[in-house]
Amino acid sequence: EAVKATDKYKNADADKKKAFDEALTKAQAVLADANANEAAVNAAAADLTTAMAALNGITPESLQLNVFPSLRQYKAKDGKFEAASGMKLVIVASKKANQDARLREVAELISQEFGAYGIPENKALPVVYGEKSEAADGDIVLELKDQVKDVPKAEGFAVQVDKKVEIQALTANGAMYALRSVMQYLKLKQAMPYGDIIDYPETDERALHLDMGRKYFTPEWIKNLIKELSFSRLNTLQLHFSEHEGYRLESETYPDIMSDQYITKAQMREIIATAKKYGVEIIPSF
Repeated sequence: EAVKATDKYKNADADKKKAFDEALTKAQAVLADANANEAAVNAAAADLTTAMAALNGITPESLQLNVFPSLRQYKAKDGKFEAASGMKLVIVASKKANQDARLREVAELISQEFGAYGIPENKALPVVYGEKSEAADGDIVLELKDQVKDVPKAEGFAVQVDKKVEIQALTANGAMYALRSVMQYLKLKQAMPYGDIIDYPETDERALHLDMGRKYFTPEWIKNLIKELSFSRLNTLQLHFSEHEGYRLESETYPDIMSDQYITKAQMREIIATAKKYGVEIIPSF
């Protein structure tokens, strides 16, 4: 019911509102039915998910491709792109791309991730800077641009999948999300349908709050969480250090306030470095 209070619902056309209302009514009825079987519950949930996605401009075809996070739009065509030996990442050389240190960091990170998943082999994906014309069939081409058609957000991207995969992104982090989407398809489905992809976030800040005051989390656990956030396209982690139950950050000035378990300054620097590498901003909270 909370969805009906949002601008997305209020501004939607009549058909989308009707579809959502019907799916919601069906889901409520199924949940209220003590005799409803698992298949009925799953069907009602799927219908409601599709209706909610439509309110946000996500096509049913994109949902059917079963990747997470789902893409805003994937207009599939006949044919498929498969990873093959010799595949490389070609970054189109330009002043914007050549001077972007973050893009180089992203390229190195994603190259290692492709290798870790064995796409196409168990070694880092080769990365080269050059002209678009230098890319061969089977390559991934990445172009950093000032404007990308139908992509209004800085961390959005457009992808054209054909004999090559051609990515256009506005920022290095947008490029990271695009490359991860390609990697996810190639890992889970071994291929990508030919077609055109458009995706961008609904909001600029997509955050998770971690309450460390009430419960201690190890530095390694937090760094793994950051990687998971990055893969889920969340870009902000709020770390809440202080609560009645504990104070979890090293303090040389006031050591008496520290709990038995806490994060040292050196460990915190490692966490911040990991967050930077994976495109996640750390916001401290006390």
